[in-house]
Amino acid sequence: MEKRAFERISSDFTVKFYCCDEGCDGEAKDLSENGMFIKTGENCFPVNYPFEILVPSNGKFLKIPVMISRGEIQSGSMSGIGISFMNARKDN
Repeated sequence: MEKRAFERISSDFTVKFYCCDEGCDGEAKDLSENGMFIKTGENCFPVNYPFEILVPSNGKFLKIPVMISRGEIQSGSMSGIGISFMNARKDN
């Protein structure tokens, strides 16, 4: 059994981001304190590429700086991206 640094919480909400100057939507899955997986068939970002996601909150969108930590391919095409939150506060 794999031990993770942070517990994962099952999630299912839409996030928005820009890829190659085009607006994209993705489904946020497996949220943790350190990042999340975004299910999307689109990705033109390389690993370690910083960008922002837009997360819905009370009728507005929060901008969250993130970095691609991995891409996931299924059946020969991109199925999603793992992202890490940048500048996340760590409590001691």
